[in-house]
Amino acid sequence: MVTRRDLEIAVEELEHSQPTYQTCSKLADLYVILDHLKRESYSESAPKTDFLKAVSGKDINKVLGVIDEMMEATQVLNPKLYENVLMRINEL
Repeated sequence: MVTRRDLEIAVEELEHSQPTYQTCSKLADLYVILDHLKRESYSESAPKTDFLKAVSGKDINKVLGVIDEMMEATQVLNPKLYENVLMRINEL
C-alpha cells in the first residue's frame, strides 16, 4: 500500500530531477492525488455544522455571493461583528 508519505517523497524526488515531459506528467498526477487526499482528510475531520452541510458540493462562487449579501447586512446590523470577520479573513 502506498502511503501519503511515499507520495510526498516521490514528489520531492521528481521536483529535484531533470524537468522532462515524463517527470512533469508524473508530478502532475502526484499533485492531483495529494490534493485529493488533502481535501478528503479535511472533509472527514471537519465539523459537520449546518452551514458546512448546506454548502457541501455547492458552487463556491454562488456560496460567496450569498455570504457577501449576508456580510452587507451584518455591516449595518452589527458593525463590530462585520469588522471582526473581515479581520479574521484578512489574517488567513
